[in-house]
Amino acid sequence: ASKCCLMLEDLGLYQEAFEPWIISEATDLYAADGRRLQCLNSDDLKSDALQYTHTVVSALKRVDTAVQLVFKKQSTGNKLAAAIEHQLIASHASLVLLNALSVLENETIKTLYGLIKRVKQ
Repeated sequence: ASKCCLMLEDLGLYQEAFEPWIISEATDLYAADGRRLQCLNSDDLKSDALQYTHTVVSALKRVDTAVQLVFKKQSTGNKLAAAIEHQLIASHASLVLLNALSVLENETIKTLYGLIKRVKQ
């Protein structure tokens, strides 16, 4: 896959066509994840908050891995991280915190704080 990205770069198509497409697709995926997480609303607020935190942290790790192994361009990673920050963190963090703060453990609160801090600077 990284060779394909390099070929697209050589042809001048990476920035023009591929990167905008991959960012658009990823943004749609993260928006769908956000809607799915918003609908959890189970009776177990702790479980919902942990699911939300796990989903966001996993998405950020996947972006880092994809940049290192596939895209080889930090600009793509920055744009994907911004999509995650908007679609998963900024759009939903307040609701998760308001509903679950009293049932979370310190480590999860620290993780959520770190995620929210990414978008509240």
